[in-house]
Amino acid sequence: MYQKLKYTGMVAALGLSLTSNATPAIEVEGLEKALHEWAGARPGAIVALVIDGPGRGFVAAGQWSSDSDRLADENVAFEIGSITKVFTSLLAADAVSAGVLQWEDRVAAPFDGSAITYAQLSTHTAGLPRLPRDFPTAGLTDPYAGIDRAALIKSWQLEADAGETGSKAWAYSNFGAAILGQSVASARGGSYRDELQHRVLDRLGMDQTWLSGLSNPGPLEVAPGHNAEGVAAAWRFDAYAPAGALVSSAAQMERFMRAMLDPEGAGLPHAWRETMRPQVQLPGAGALGFGWFIAEFGGTPVFWHGGGTGGYRSFVGVQPGTGRGIVVMGARDQEVEGIGLGWFQGLLTSGDPAAGAVDLSDYVGDYPVMPSFIVAITAVDGKLHLQGTRQPRLGLVAAGEDRFNLEGVTAAVTFDRDESGEVVGLVLHQNGAALPAKRFPLGSQHPSRRNIEMTAEELAPLVGEYALAPTFKITISRHGTMLFAQATGQQKFPIFASTADVFFYEVVEAEIHFERNTAGVVTGLVLHQGGQKLPGAKLR
Repeated sequence: MYQKLKYTGMVAALGLSLTSNATPAIEVEGLEKALHEWAGARPGAIVALVIDGPGRGFVAAGQWSSDSDRLADENVAFEIGSITKVFTSLLAADAVSAGVLQWEDRVAAPFDGSAITYAQLSTHTAGLPRLPRDFPTAGLTDPYAGIDRAALIKSWQLEADAGETGSKAWAYSNFGAAILGQSVASARGGSYRDELQHRVLDRLGMDQTWLSGLSNPGPLEVAPGHNAEGVAAAWRFDAYAPAGALVSSAAQMERFMRAMLDPEGAGLPHAWRETMRPQVQLPGAGALGFGWFIAEFGGTPVFWHGGGTGGYRSFVGVQPGTGRGIVVMGARDQEVEGIGLGWFQGLLTSGDPAAGAVDLSDYVGDYPVMPSFIVAITAVDGKLHLQGTRQPRLGLVAAGEDRFNLEGVTAAVTFDRDESGEVVGLVLHQNGAALPAKRFPLGSQHPSRRNIEMTAEELAPLVGEYALAPTFKITISRHGTMLFAQATGQQKFPIFASTADVFFYEVVEAEIHFERNTAGVVTGLVLHQGGQKLPGAKLR
């Protein structure tokens, strides 16, 4: 679930690694600041490597562990989670280029018996769930360990009928990604590990990238991952390796990004081009290729994917039209996609450019981003501030003509003027989204959705932790008569009751429906967002 605003923590140690004289260095000061803010005072290393044509830059921040302030370098490895799916789609695209299969072919044995195609598996349009109904939920600290090929085939036989008619609805599926990788490897006559190594990693020169649980650990040191409880266990994969098993470093991922910028020289030219063809329009902005999410910044497509495991978050994005790319790797369960997408959008500025001779009152007003979320722009003591509905007030820092960055947040607002020069609206930019809103007089707009009041005693049974997926949990907490929801890797946001068991967010268009058994005991919840319904069982 995307958040509309992200709040960051305290400042931590930060270091910059300079490149050699032979390689042009590129500006990373704004990126430094973003990593600095992500790091905060909690343990968890974070690194970012950016390329711009032949230029490159590398930044490291954060604490290696609770008892070491060591910085990671570009040869330290991190679990990269779902970025593995891009590699899996490359493997499939290479099989298509070789004539072994076609994207529109039905998936072959041992995953046959349905109308589902390889294309639908790669684009998450096969009608398959995120995880199958028989997926074990006991081992959330290492959820995919021990699930072998036989178990995956059994799950396929249980779930494949869901995609019998070839569903076109987009629904992200780790299960489908695992089937894609294993089925392509079967078509090639080998194991997923061997096929990926031989046909993708070796050809990209990624000799120090490996599959956790299936391959011997590489020669690189792995940064310790962290979550709210402390050091997180490494995840090990077997049959689900195509969905998220890769472990890599910033230096290794630079090879990956440069290969995408020069597919002819990478040994996989046809496969790269296949994966970058838009296939599915996503809800809201953006599209999906084979394995890639596709956004457009400055009129030029960016191909990107994020990843997450128990104690790691990662992002890789490449913009072939400009020759730019970025990889961000964090050893903590705190999202980094905002940093990666923000870099492409130009949101990661470090300075405080003067706003120029402008009257701040020009911007003051109410801006309804959505009916339940009003952005109020105020001017206090010669400075602009932004405050969303029921959220803290944040300062705005001038970043250009009619453009301001939010203080401590990877987000920005740009103001629109009409022909007479009057400000008539704004656009809120964050996480790849651009949310427009018209300007109204300050104090004139009020959220259209009203909530009911509930007592602390009525709210208490809803408090707990709910598992929607092995890597995604929602924690419900209470403070007085206010209820809060915090998704994995995101900030805590208030939710408001429309009925005793239905609550809504005001920062995003989403609802949480709590479920009870016949005795009235709360047993789970369902997150409703973007046309999807994601159920989660109550753990405690």
